[in-house]
Amino acid sequence: MQIIPITPIDSMFGKVNDRAGYYIRRSPNGKLYSSKCPDRTGHVKTPAEAANQRRLAVISEMINRRKQDPVLSAQDQAAFLAQRNLSNGKTTLRSYLFALCAKEYHAFSHSYLATE
Repeated sequence: MQIIPITPIDSMFGKVNDRAGYYIRRSPNGKLYSSKCPDRTGHVKTPAEAANQRRLAVISEMINRRKQDPVLSAQDQAAFLAQRNLSNGKTTLRSYLFALCAKEYHAFSHSYLATE
C-alpha cells in the first residue's frame, strides 16, 4: 500500500456542489460557516434585483470590450501593474477593470438621468 500525502484545504468558499444544497461562507469576523442554499424556484425578482443584474451585465460587457481592444488592453495592463502594489490597489486585472468600468457606468448613468 502506498500513501500519497496531499495538502489540506486551507479554505473553501461558494457552493459545495449542485446536489448538496449547501455553500461555504465567511463571517465578517473571519469564521467559516456552511449554510443551506435557499430554494429560489418561483422567485420573482424585485426591481432592485433586476436593476442590479442589468448593471452587472453592462459592466461585464464593458470589461469584455476593453479586453478585446489591443490598445486599451495594453494601457489597462500598464495601469493595473502600476497600482497593484499600492495599499488600496486591486490585486487582479478583472477587479481593476470592474472598478474602472463601474465608475464609467455610474458617471454615465447619472449624466444620462440628469438630461432626462
